[in-house]
Order: sequence, then C-alpha cells, then structure tokens
Amino acid sequence: MAVKVASEAMPIQANHVYVIPRNADLLIENYTFKVISPRSGGHKQIDVFFVSLAEAIGVRAIGIVLSGYDGDGTVGCKYIKANGGTTFTQDLSAEVDFMPLSAQDSGFVDFVMPLDQIPDKLKSLAAALKS
Repeated sequence: MAVKVASEAMPIQANHVYVIPRNADLLIENYTFKVISPRSGGHKQIDVFFVSLAEAIGVRAIGIVLSGYDGDGTVGCKYIKANGGTTFTQDLSAEVDFMPLSAQDSGFVDFVMPLDQIPDKLKSLAAALKS
C-alpha cells in the first residue's frame, strides 16, 4: 500500500496508509484530512484522530493501538466503540506496551492479538462489510 504523510484537504483513499504530520493533530472532515498545527498539546495525537474518525466514519471506523507510551489511543477507542466501530490492540508482543495495555484496561477493545495477525482479521472484517 502507498504510504503518505496526510496533508490539509487530502482526500482519503482506499488501500493507502496515512501518517500524521510532525507536530500536528489530524482530523477527518467530509472524507478529507484536516491538519491542525501546532498540535493541541501533549502526546495524544492518536486520541484526537480516533475521536475524529469515530465521528466521521461511525460503524466503519477501525482503530488499532500499537506500541507506545502514555496511554494515547485509550480515549479514542472509547469513542470508536460508542459510535459502533471496532478496535484492536497489539498483544504483549508490543515493544512498548503502555498504549495497548491502557486501551485494553479500558474495556473498549474488541481484539487483542499479535501484530502479524491483525491484517488477516482486518481483511475478514472488510469482507463481511461488503456482503
């Protein structure tokens, strides 16, 4: 898949991976990205993005929390679940497990699995949406 740094008003395309720009918050509005720079503070870019994703996409939102510090993503998982979406975390294979464990402890995570098993589960969820 193509990997791109998200930019202002960039349309979201299928089969692309987008990276949050440095020192910015990333939101979704009308299936395009909105970049807010400088970031709103702290290290909660994933929460900011997941909340926006949940509000924009609803039941089709999928959040995946991987290795990292400070519990970022936990609040966002709550919003995704409240809007009918699906959440994942990496299992204890995460190099830094603070983010995945925090999300798991919240009770708002659907799947906990090794990183190498997440793509197949995503494919099966996508296939179920098409049928």
